Amino acid sequence: MPVFNNNILAGASGATGGGGSDERSLRFNSGDSSYLNRTPSSAGNRKTWTWSGWIKIDGNFANRNTNYGGSIFFGTHDGQPTWISYNATDPYLQFSFNDGSSYRHNRSQAVFRDSSAWYHVVVALDTTQGTASNRLKMYVNGVQLTDFSTSYTIPQNTQVGFNNTFPHNLGASSASTSGTAYDHFGGLMANIHFVDGQALDYTAFTEFDTNGVLQPIEYAGTYGTNGFHLDFKDNSSSANLGYDAAGSNNWTVNNFSVAAGAGNDSLRDSPSQIADQTDSGAGGEVVGNYCTWNPLNVDKPTNAGGLSTLSNGNLEASGNNTDAVATIGVSSGKWYFEVTRTSGGSNDTNGVGFYLSGTSQEAIYRDNAEFQYDGSNNSYGASWSVNGVVIGVALDLDNTSITFYKDGVSQGVAKSNLPAGTWVPSILNRSTSTFVANFGQRAFTYTAPTGFKCLCTASLPEPTIADPSKHFEAKTYLGNGGTQALTMSNSELSPGFVWIKNRSAGVSHYLQDVVRGSFAYMNSNSTGGENTASGADWFSSFDSNGFTVKYGSTGYGNSAGWNENNTSYVGWAWDAGSSTVTNTDGSISAQVRAQPSAGFSIIKFTNTASNSSVGHGLNAKPELIIWKKTSGTSHWPVYHGSLGATKHLYLDLNNTAGTSSDFWNNTEPTSSVVSTRGEPHSMGSTGDTIMYCFAPVEGYSAVGSCSPNGTNDNIFVYTGFKPKFILARFTSAGDWMMLDTSRRPNGPTGGTLVANVANGEDSYYNSSQVGFDFLSNGFKIRHNGSPLGDSGKTVIYYCVAENPFKYSRAY
Repeated sequence: MPVFNNNILAGASGATGGGGSDERSLRFNSGDSSYLNRTPSSAGNRKTWTWSGWIKIDGNFANRNTNYGGSIFFGTHDGQPTWISYNATDPYLQFSFNDGSSYRHNRSQAVFRDSSAWYHVVVALDTTQGTASNRLKMYVNGVQLTDFSTSYTIPQNTQVGFNNTFPHNLGASSASTSGTAYDHFGGLMANIHFVDGQALDYTAFTEFDTNGVLQPIEYAGTYGTNGFHLDFKDNSSSANLGYDAAGSNNWTVNNFSVAAGAGNDSLRDSPSQIADQTDSGAGGEVVGNYCTWNPLNVDKPTNAGGLSTLSNGNLEASGNNTDAVATIGVSSGKWYFEVTRTSGGSNDTNGVGFYLSGTSQEAIYRDNAEFQYDGSNNSYGASWSVNGVVIGVALDLDNTSITFYKDGVSQGVAKSNLPAGTWVPSILNRSTSTFVANFGQRAFTYTAPTGFKCLCTASLPEPTIADPSKHFEAKTYLGNGGTQALTMSNSELSPGFVWIKNRSAGVSHYLQDVVRGSFAYMNSNSTGGENTASGADWFSSFDSNGFTVKYGSTGYGNSAGWNENNTSYVGWAWDAGSSTVTNTDGSISAQVRAQPSAGFSIIKFTNTASNSSVGHGLNAKPELIIWKKTSGTSHWPVYHGSLGATKHLYLDLNNTAGTSSDFWNNTEPTSSVVSTRGEPHSMGSTGDTIMYCFAPVEGYSAVGSCSPNGTNDNIFVYTGFKPKFILARFTSAGDWMMLDTSRRPNGPTGGTLVANVANGEDSYYNSSQVGFDFLSNGFKIRHNGSPLGDSGKTVIYYCVAENPFKYSRAY
């Protein structure tokens, strides 16, 4: 990312200050009207400045209007306001000001709905720049925003409301120069810098680590006349939360608390990634991204009436016959959190515990002295009808049990032999009650049992693959009409399987793998067999750090398929290991190229019509298998673990899942082999065959299913990572949708391709039909109806990570 006007040390006065480690954050709750304010005693530079900070949004969008939204930073000049805001209705980032005649807005096209992790935001203004596009620059997570739904070209040398001698607010707007606050921000803020007199980019405050994740660094520059650094580290009193760590520009604190208990707004929730921290079980110790209730997760395993209303940094949940589920799921280890009901009472059959993601199974301690598991209720423990009682939840997945505590007293093991899977904290609110959770971002009321940890990304186990870009990339490129060597963003990725699609036109998908050779290709939208491009045309080679494509002029296939001049393409590239070997694990000898650590292999063999098996080399059970006869016409049979070995789909069709023993011989794949039979409908009795096998790797890839609810606030799917690529469809008639973050940023713009159709991008399903969010810990369908949102249908999916959730930023 280019640095613009980044003269950190020259031409400005003021103290220096560090900010590399964000030990604490400050919680802003709109219901409390909490904000900070300051009125500068002298004017600074009203043409040039930089605001930088980390934000984590909550789910309470009350009292915010369309223009102001939830104000992050606000200043005014004689009744002409300037503000940076996070809008609620359409959650975009916005910079706005009043130039004396009208309100002027620059609103991002991308939307920011992810409340499960942290965003880094930079807004930099330099209206002295001669080039109009250099006067305002906005960055989110190290990426400059260049597409705006509403934009305004700021005239050269414009002065705005920041840095004048009128009231400034952090976390609220002001109605006038009197400073009366409203439009309060809801969520957390950490490590806020304001630099007076310099327009800086994100590299002054952050850097990408070796895994490609943006991290805070210590700012080494000066701050200028009205600059400041709020690190919120000093919580010895609420007033000290406004201390300027860079100098003397301190802020007045309004309606924040540092008192022990649920009202404490000084939290350990932080964007910092600090290694080797000790978690004694006391809470309020570990620095990292903490679990909260998830306003995007409307998955209701107990069929309640809706999602609870969330506030106070998504730690407070209120409602009537509603549920709330959390942002972090766990599949191993020992975990503890606490919930306090602050209103409701009187045995309302509310409950707290965990549910098994993707199922209807839950393990819940009900307030009427019952334990609810998998739809059955049994007497357990004491009732907890009095408000203020603290319920502790201790999930021991090392020993597959769950125990509950009432005011620090164990109620005994509620359930042993819990099934394997991802368990997510949840509450059941069966009357008008309010619950406040503590996942360890502040001190626990009662110390956790020995060996149990808080629910924080810092406490999650190290992922098998910390940097997914070593094994997969969605590579976008522009054809040049000649020869083009395309390098991966990570030089360690040497692709073994590349799937290329022309994004601009109705041209077939082209699939190549290193086992068959670079000149051999097939089309996922066709029953045709393997084709071979001649000489130096087409997909030219698999390279050590990418692949090479050429524009063909000899008439083989369709020349627009790989590298036509000024044509947009995407190439999805998988690592398949370093060598092809003969595998004899099955009854059929096969040529196999595998990367077990990333859960992907390629199998080439000659299939027969008899019961047989073939080795896959993954040392784990594949959950997705794509099969194609290469020596003749055939469909593309697909095995998906959610359907099982008695069912099949076709990659080249939108058919309903069929039942037949002729594909997988009614036999589930194992950790070593796939069972096969020839497909009588189109494969014939024998044939040269290729298989692509995918085994899930925790934190890197996932194969599963979900049930949409048929509303525009549709299903959230927890994957435990930020998805980079998703292949999904209905099990009933439906197309194979292909989405990735390289082509489709969150927002109303498109980026959909269909594996079984040759159409160009978004010509098959336009953006108004497809609502979809990539998130730090999963994905969310945001539309009612086809292709993925219909109630009463099942969606199956395969997805690959951009970052594991332990390290991911909000998207």
